[in-house]
Amino acid sequence: MRPRHTFSGVALLAAALVLTSACARMVPPPAGKEAASGEELAKDLYSSNGDTVRSALYRLENRKDPAGRNAACKLLESDDDYIWFNAGLYLASIGDEKSIPYLIKGLKHPAWRSHAQVASYLQQLTGQKHARDQKKWIAWWKATHPGTTFSFEYEKITKQTRDLQESHQYLVNGVVDPVRISYSGSPIRLIGVKPADDKDTAAARLLLKTAAIMQWVSLEFDSGTELDAEGARRALVYWMQPGNEKLSRMSRRGLPPVPFTGKTLIQAHLLKSGLYQLDLTDVTDPRIRKVLEDAAR
Repeated sequence: MRPRHTFSGVALLAAALVLTSACARMVPPPAGKEAASGEELAKDLYSSNGDTVRSALYRLENRKDPAGRNAACKLLESDDDYIWFNAGLYLASIGDEKSIPYLIKGLKHPAWRSHAQVASYLQQLTGQKHARDQKKWIAWWKATHPGTTFSFEYEKITKQTRDLQESHQYLVNGVVDPVRISYSGSPIRLIGVKPADDKDTAAARLLLKTAAIMQWVSLEFDSGTELDAEGARRALVYWMQPGNEKLSRMSRRGLPPVPFTGKTLIQAHLLKSGLYQLDLTDVTDPRIRKVLEDAAR
């Protein structure tokens, strides 16, 4: 294991890439385009340069300018994850309901800093209040669009999630709910625990966020089903070391310090808080069951 407060060039690069993917919507305008009109930005949507397209979409969204509507509708079918995602956000900003299924799909997009805006647009467009709960949004979409053929499957994220390895460390950049964290869009389920029946789930989620957000973790997988019903990789999650202070300052704003000094099983920390209880329903590996049982004592 690397020294706790020392970061190799590889680790810093990985952290930078995570934050870059999170913030990759914000592309500065090309030189000479700072004061471009809506019509000029709409023309940029036909560019072969992805950065030019994303910059134009981002600026049109900020202006709520409908000039690029037709081009953006076509961009929803782009193979570039950041182009269709930006196109959906731009169309939502001008009230175009074609964006709705793409916004729902985008709740798993690696640009996790935009998820709050996605949820806000979805509520504005639909009147529904499902926040960032993609499962509820998908159920709503299917119920209101019977026979829909839209696929919410995010194949790149599913592959990335399946490819997670026990020998690696991962920088957590999101907390999905009280039992799921996220690495660059890949959800990870903390097996063996669930919020206690009589406790506030918001408090449980905050506890997990305090322990994990922008921290390096390692994983140990159960021998059972690889992914849970939400597509998250099932694992014991160990805190290994803090993320780079400068890179994590924004994400941890307002949170107390991480309460660990060495390798720590995060599930054990959660169980000791009283906000969580043991749940071995889906844990099949006898050794991992024992680790969790010991942690609960």
